Parts: sequence; C-alpha cells; structure tokens
Amino acid sequence: MNKASKFLKKILFKIGAVLSIFFPLSFYENKDAMLGILHTGSLSRYFKYFGENVFIHYSSKIIGFKAITIKDNVTLAANGTLAAWNEYNGDIYFPEIIIDEGAILGEGFHITSINNIYIGKNVLTGKYVTISDNSHGFMNREELDTIPAKRKLFSKGTVYIADNVWIADKVTILPGVKIGENCIIGSNSVLTKDIPANCIAAGNPARIIRMI
Repeated sequence: MNKASKFLKKILFKIGAVLSIFFPLSFYENKDAMLGILHTGSLSRYFKYFGENVFIHYSSKIIGFKAITIKDNVTLAANGTLAAWNEYNGDIYFPEIIIDEGAILGEGFHITSINNIYIGKNVLTGKYVTISDNSHGFMNREELDTIPAKRKLFSKGTVYIADNVWIADKVTILPGVKIGENCIIGSNSVLTKDIPANCIAAGNPARIIRMI
C-alpha cells in the first residue's frame, strides 16, 4: 500500500469515527439500504422518467437509461441487470422498458430489450427472473458461421406483463409473450406463449395449471 492509499484510509477512518457520534449503530447495520438510496439518487436524472420513492440496489447494472421509465414505489434488488440496447455491434435499436408503480424485481433479475417490455403495477418477481424481448440471431443455418455474440439481435415481439402478477424464482419470459393480470407463474417456468388473466401457470414450456 503506497503513501497516498494509507493517507486516504486514515481519512476515511476518521470520517467514520466522526459519523459514529451522530448516527446509531443501526444506521451502519443497514448500510446496503443507505448506499442504495445514495446510488438511486445519483442515477435518477438519467432515466427517461423516474418516479418517487424508487430504490435501486447499488450492485445492479443499468444500460440505456434514456429508454427506461421507472414509476413510483419501484424496487430493483441486488445484482440485477436492466438493459435497453440502443446499439449492439454497430446495429441501432429503439427499445423501451416501462416498470410501472409498485413493481418489485427480485435479486438477480435480468431484463433486456431492443423492442418493448412493459412490467405492470405491483408485479412481484422472485430471484433470477429473466425477461427478454430479443435473442442473438434469427436461428437459421446461414448464421452458424457467425459466433453467437456477433449475431444481430432479433426480436419476435414485445413482452407485456399486466398488473398484480407474481413471478416466482428462476422464471424465463421469452419474446412476444403477454401475461394477463393477477397471474401466478411457478418457479423455473419458461414462458413461450401468452398466459391469460387470473390463472396459475408453470412448467417448461409453461402451461395453465388452473384458473383462479
């Protein structure tokens, strides 16, 4: 450790010691929340629209701020990725992601768009949920000579998740899928087709288990 690093370490230590006079121990036990609030505030002005009482965990990654709308009371948990791809490998796209009021995206969420993704009011997801409106390539023989990372992004359609939907852990929602309001999607499901309102769906590919 060089002299500059040692000096900075001492300064940070002193700042922490001073802050401990004014803030209780519980403040530091909730440091993830405090850092998240600071992180959220620092990002807020970059979005297309940014609502009130939004929380974005500092470990989550945002790509394409100007194509993303986040409304009031939304929570983005730790280690997630929210990506609106305006450009990829020299190709230009016009994505839009809208996360409506009260939605909570669980840890490790992965949302990627070159087209349009809408997540409705009060949608709740578990951990490691993937929502995508695109894929790498058109999945034809002509592309086999091109490595996957170099293939053009392609969208089969938009993704629409209506209000009050509960999506359990490790669910994957593929392009062109619409989920109706009040649905419950079981863990590890893969959604390739539309799911109507007021039902429970699960499986790979997902199917309706029963109507609510």
